[in-house]
Amino acid sequence: MKNFFACSVLVSAILLCAPVLARAEIFITPENPLQGDPVMVQVKGKTVRDIARITIAGKSQYFFNFNNQATTFFPIDLNAKVGDRAVRVVHEDGIVETANITVKPRERVIETFTIPEKLGGNTKESQQKLVTTLAQETDVLKGLKTVPRKLWVGDFHYPIKNPVITDTYGYGRETGAYTIPHKGIDFKAKIGTPVYTMNNGVVRLATESRNYGKVIVIDHGLGLMTLYLHLSQMSVKVGQTVKTGQQIGLSGDTGYVTGPHLHVSVRINQISIDPAVFLDFFAKVE
Repeated sequence: MKNFFACSVLVSAILLCAPVLARAEIFITPENPLQGDPVMVQVKGKTVRDIARITIAGKSQYFFNFNNQATTFFPIDLNAKVGDRAVRVVHEDGIVETANITVKPRERVIETFTIPEKLGGNTKESQQKLVTTLAQETDVLKGLKTVPRKLWVGDFHYPIKNPVITDTYGYGRETGAYTIPHKGIDFKAKIGTPVYTMNNGVVRLATESRNYGKVIVIDHGLGLMTLYLHLSQMSVKVGQTVKTGQQIGLSGDTGYVTGPHLHVSVRINQISIDPAVFLDFFAKVE
């Protein structure tokens, strides 16, 4: 009994003298994400050195330092089910923290669109060809590779000067028998407006296709890519390294358009999300 008592006192003393590990907090932005939104998950007070693993909905996520906080971007598909996604953060010291991302429904807005005459006009044949070729162009995007490290530095920037958004993300374009979601945002841009890369990266695609027109895709690493569509000119090549604010081409009206503009998409792990929400992550910290 005497030895047991002595051991108990010793253990108690160790526990009382041991440093108390401060629990980090998981911050989710936006707080009420919609279908199609990107979500930024940050572990306050912790950097990547402190974190062993982050999983969301049971899948491991890339994570990186942003404003000196361990951070990950999680894409919500436009057609994702509403409801909770479990967030699990495993610290290097063994502490496990959990939270939920609660996905809210996005309002479904439909607008009527026509197919321009240069793509066959609004006939059943051209409608079918539009859907078929769009699927093929999307398959090309899915085949693009990303590097498993962060290439971007600092904040992401708008791709043109004095940006004015003329068309938002997520609504449906009713084209005959088909409704095609608009998975990007459009900027007001006359033909020949300089277009700049939104951050550092590597050019993965610089080509011309039926619907996207002249299109450039830049890989920023860790599954994050930006897309620039309907260009009139391209001034970069596949494999080329680009820097934030570097001119990569000129806006135009190539591909499936009803007038000149710049369409920008952002893809995270092959999922197109709302670029305006993504850019807001960086505007808030400037």
